[in-house]
Amino acid sequence: MRRRPRRKTTRTKPEDQDTPMEFVTVVHRAILSSGRWVYVYVALSSLGTLGVAILVNTVTDYDPVAGPDYELFAAFILVCAITVVSRGETTRIMNAVGEGIAHHMRIQYARLLKEADLVQVEMIGQEKIKSTLARNAQILAESPAVLTQGVASAVTFVLATIYVATLSLMAAVLVVALTAIVVLASRFRTQKAREAMAVGQAAERRFFDSFNSLLDGLPEARMDRNRSEDLFKNFLTVRAVSARSARLQALDSMIAFGVLVFASFYLLLGSVTFITPQYVDSAATAMKIVYVSSVIWLLIEGLLRIMPTILRGDAAFTELRKLERQLKDIQHTEIVPSLSLPPFESLALNQLSYTYPTAEGGSDSFSIGPCDLTLSRGEIVFIVGGNGSGKTTLLRNLCRLYEPTSGAVFWNGMKITAANAISYRQHISAIFASFHLFDRLYGHRDIPKEAVDSALDYVGLGGKTSYVDGKFTTLNLSTGQRKRLALAIAILEDRDIMVFDEIAAEQDPEFRRRIYEEILPDLKAKGHAVLVISHDERYFSQADRLYFMEEGQLSLRSA
Repeated sequence: MRRRPRRKTTRTKPEDQDTPMEFVTVVHRAILSSGRWVYVYVALSSLGTLGVAILVNTVTDYDPVAGPDYELFAAFILVCAITVVSRGETTRIMNAVGEGIAHHMRIQYARLLKEADLVQVEMIGQEKIKSTLARNAQILAESPAVLTQGVASAVTFVLATIYVATLSLMAAVLVVALTAIVVLASRFRTQKAREAMAVGQAAERRFFDSFNSLLDGLPEARMDRNRSEDLFKNFLTVRAVSARSARLQALDSMIAFGVLVFASFYLLLGSVTFITPQYVDSAATAMKIVYVSSVIWLLIEGLLRIMPTILRGDAAFTELRKLERQLKDIQHTEIVPSLSLPPFESLALNQLSYTYPTAEGGSDSFSIGPCDLTLSRGEIVFIVGGNGSGKTTLLRNLCRLYEPTSGAVFWNGMKITAANAISYRQHISAIFASFHLFDRLYGHRDIPKEAVDSALDYVGLGGKTSYVDGKFTTLNLSTGQRKRLALAIAILEDRDIMVFDEIAAEQDPEFRRRIYEEILPDLKAKGHAVLVISHDERYFSQADRLYFMEEGQLSLRSA
C-alpha cells in the first residue's frame, strides 16, 4: 500500500543563512539607488543638534544686566529650523526606501510564485507563504524610517517636566502649554492620519486579495497563461503600486504631526534658554533647566529604539529572504515562449509514472503508474476509483502541472516537454476537486457580458450571481454552486479538452442528471474531449471508455 507524502522540515544549510545585519546593508543600497540626499539630511540634522547644544551652553555666559541675547536666539532659531526640516526630509526619504523594499519583496514573491513548481509550493505550504509575507512586509516597510529618528519617551517627558517645575514654575508652564498645543493639534492631525491610514489599509487588502487569488488559484493560473499574465500585470502589480502610494500618503500625514512635535520641542528649548533665566535665581539653575531639556532629547533620540528597530527589521528581512530563496530554488523549467501545437485530435498517456518528492531524509512517497490512457476529440472518458487511489495525481500529471517521473503525455503523437508544456495547457480547462474561483475572467475579459450571462443561466446560476463591471458580484455560493460557476467558466473558455474532477458532487439530483445527460453530451457533440472523475455508477453508460484506478494503478475497465 502506497502512502501519501509526509511533510518534513528541510534543514537550513549554512550557506543558505544570512549574514548578520544584512538588512542594514540592503537599506544602505536602497538609499544609494534613490540618491544620497538622505545622508546630507542626516548630516545636517546631526550638526544642527550639535549646534543647538553649543548655543544652549552659552547660558553659562548669560549677563542679567545686558538682557536676552537676541542674536544668539536668532542663530538658535535658524539652526533649529535646519534641524527640523532635515529630520522631516530624512523621515520622508526613509519611508520611501522602506516602502520600496517592501514593494520589491511583494512583487518578487508574486513573480517567483507565478513560475514556481506546483508540487514544491504545496510542500512549502500556502499558509506559510501567506503569513511570512503578510507578517514581515509591514515590518520591513516601517523599519528604515524608525532607524533614522528614534522615539520620544512619554515617561521621561513627564518626569523631566516635574523636575523642571521644581526649578522654575515658568519653565514648567511653558512645557505644559506647548504640550497642550501639541495635544490639541494632534486631534486634528491624528484624524487625518487615521483617514489616510484607512485608505492605505484598504489598498493593502486589495493587494492581498489579488495575491491570494494567485496563490489559491495557482493550478488554474498555470493552466491559462493569459489568465496568469493578466492577473499579475494588470491587477496584482497595479494594486501593489497603489498600496505603496496610499501608505506613503498616510505616513506623510504622520510626518506633518511629527514636525510639529519637533518644532514644539525646539521652541521649548529656546524658551527655557533665552527667556526663563531672568525668572530664576541663578545661572546655575538656568543651566540645569537647559541640561534637562537636552537630556530629554538626547536620551530619547539616541538610545531607546535604535537597536530594537534594527533587530526587528533584520529578523523580518531574514525570514523573507529565506523564503525567497526557497521559491527561487523551485522555479519550473518550462520554456517561455512555448512552442505551439497543431490542432487537437488525440491525447495519450504512455507508461506515465509519478512519485511525490520528499524533503531531505524522507521516504515512502506515494506514487502512481505506469499508466496508459487515451482521449480523442468528441469522446467522454470516465475514471473511477476510491479515495486516495491517485486519480487527482493522475489528472495533475495529465495537465502537466506535475512533471511525470517517467513516461510521457502525447498530443497527436507529439511528446509534451518543457518546450511546449505551456502551450499544451492552454488547450485544457480543468476543474479540480480542490479548485479556486477567480472573481474575474482573468485573461478572458474580452468575453461579452451576454455570453457570460447565458453561461450562468445554462448552469442554473441566474439570479445567484451576476457578471457586472468585469467581475462576478459574489462568490459566496454553496460548494455545488461554486462548481457550477467553475463549469460555466470552463464552457466560456471553450478549450479542446475538459477535465472535471467530481464535478457532479454536491449537486442536487436534477442538476447531476443534467451534467451527465445534457452538459457532457453537449460538450462531446461540439468536439470537446471530456475526461471525468466520477463515482456515479448509474451514469457510467455515458462514457465511451471507463478506466479504474486503485493504489496508483490505472486499468481499462470497459470500452
